[in-house]
Amino acid sequence: MRHALAALLLMVSGCQGDPNVDFYTTAKPERNDLVGRYFLKSQTAQPGGLAVLRDRPSIIELRDDGTFTATNVPARESDPGDEKFFSTLVACSGTWQIDVIGAIANAGGPPKQQWGVEFSSEECEVRPVALTGSAAPFGLMISLGDPDAGRVMVFERER
Repeated sequence: MRHALAALLLMVSGCQGDPNVDFYTTAKPERNDLVGRYFLKSQTAQPGGLAVLRDRPSIIELRDDGTFTATNVPARESDPGDEKFFSTLVACSGTWQIDVIGAIANAGGPPKQQWGVEFSSEECEVRPVALTGSAAPFGLMISLGDPDAGRVMVFERER
């Protein structure tokens, strides 16, 4: 019994939660505040920083007419643990919309909504992206795998 309790306590204390939770947008932004081109600023999916892309740009463009283009972004089912992950990035276009993509625990209160962008494309299935920041200019963050692992691709809007 003691060993089972110790193992349970170790599992609970080892679960740190999503290290990026403080960056997520919890109030719905205006569509016009998201329109623009976003460039990959950093990634924590694998060691090597941006060098793993071998000078291939990773860009998401959200247009005011509700369409998008994405270049060198992960497909919905891609595995960030695969050593070939960055060679399997996709490019596609389609439509985008602001939507709730998750919930964030709120110390004793009801969970807060996590806002992001959902994509629809006939060319490929792209992962939804979380919005970051509390005011424009917002950023984009793609969570890869278990959010508690903190593996992300962080995009910043072109100025």
